[in-house]
Amino acid sequence: SGANTYSGGTEILRSELVLRGEGTAGTGPVRLDSSVLRFENGDPVAFGNDLEGVGTVQLAGTAPVSFATARVSGEDIGLDLCGTAQTFDALPAFSTITNSSDKVATVILAEGRGTVAWGGRTLSPANKVELEIGAGTTLDLGGQTLTVRRLAEGSRKRIANGEIVETNPKRGIMLIVR
Repeated sequence: SGANTYSGGTEILRSELVLRGEGTAGTGPVRLDSSVLRFENGDPVAFGNDLEGVGTVQLAGTAPVSFATARVSGEDIGLDLCGTAQTFDALPAFSTITNSSDKVATVILAEGRGTVAWGGRTLSPANKVELEIGAGTTLDLGGQTLTVRRLAEGSRKRIANGEIVETNPKRGIMLIVR
C-alpha cells in the first residue's frame, strides 16, 4: 500500500502484485508475464500505467478503479470484476471481461460519454455480469450479440449495432390484495 515514487517499468513474472489503498505501480509500464495485477482498494484509484503482456487485472476492492489514461496493449490481458460494480468513462482495451466471484458484478458505462465501442470483447460468465448504460452514452456492439445477466432499466434504448440477450431479466410482480 502507498504510492511508489520510482519511474521505470514494473514486470510481474508468473505471480501476483496486489495494490492496496492508494497503491500505485510507479510511473512506467506494467508488464504481465502470465501474471495477475490485483486491486484491493478502499478508495477510488486512477491507474495510469500502460499494461502489456499476458495476464489478468482483478478489481477486488470496494471502490472503483479508473483506467482512463492507461493504454492496454498486451497480447491477452483480461479484466476480472471479482463481484464488484465498476463505472467506466470508456472501456479499456481488455480482451475479456470476466467475473470469478460468486457475487454478481456490474459494468456501468458513465453518463454523457457519447458512443462507446464494445470492440469484440467477450464477457463471461454472462449470467453473473449485469450492464448499465448511462444517459447520453450509446454502446456500439459492432454487430455482436452480447449476453448479460440483466440490463439495467432504460439501457436497452442505448444499444446500437447489435443485440443484448438477458439470462435473468427483471420481472415485474403483481400483488392483488382483497
